[in-house]
Amino acid sequence: LNKAAPASPVQQFWALSIQGQFYVIWILLFAVALLIVRLIKRLPFTRVITVVLAITFAVSLAYSVQMERDGAMNAYFHTGTRVWEFAAGGLLALAIMNGRRFANIFAIPAGWIGLALLLTCGVMIGAPSNFPGWAALWPVTGAVLILMSGDSRSQSPLSVTRLLGSKPLVWAGGFSYALYLWHWPVLSYLRIVEGATPAPELRAAGVFFIFLVSIEIYTWVEKPIRFGMPMRFKTAVLTAAMAGVGLAGYLSVEQEGYPSRAVQAPER
Repeated sequence: LNKAAPASPVQQFWALSIQGQFYVIWILLFAVALLIVRLIKRLPFTRVITVVLAITFAVSLAYSVQMERDGAMNAYFHTGTRVWEFAAGGLLALAIMNGRRFANIFAIPAGWIGLALLLTCGVMIGAPSNFPGWAALWPVTGAVLILMSGDSRSQSPLSVTRLLGSKPLVWAGGFSYALYLWHWPVLSYLRIVEGATPAPELRAAGVFFIFLVSIEIYTWVEKPIRFGMPMRFKTAVLTAAMAGVGLAGYLSVEQEGYPSRAVQAPER
């Protein structure tokens, strides 16, 4: 995949792939930290894993910036250009675990600044060709500021967490994952059928449909599987879903005309 290719209705699934890959990378990073602790027994594990994650953050961010500057076609989708974002979350978790918090006087402005960064990132970043690279620091910094401000020792009525923790937003957060999965296929389909600029009423209907189907999927599929289904049935559903995704990927590749076997090297 590359960011110059035509948009696919399932293009956002690449993010799920990177998440799965990072879970494996996370295990490897912890294994490296444990090995260092075994070799140098005086070093505490928390400090070692913090250094390992910091190095991962720095190397991946530098690689992301370099690929974006070089105009690499796969920079947007490359795992190496995104690992630093997950490392930032790990470093934040370690900092909070070790008692690193904003002072109360800084927590309130930090939270609102973080929310402003998230709300404006789509406008400030501009074209996807500028992303990830340095531009990805905009939303990542916003998320970090919100999380750190929400972990302050006392919650003021002026804190952004009072807004984000309100019942309507918590309710919307429940089906946000389903919303993420459905928004791109529906919007992409509208552009395929109606062209680059669908009529306003069609776009409004599409947005309404996205919210409706996301709520229904969360209510009747996600919640029963997560909270009301025995483990053996969860395993069966997961296996069937993985098989379905694999079959869909195979059929899409075949439909595009790509060879299903290894490409033969050209004759010299």
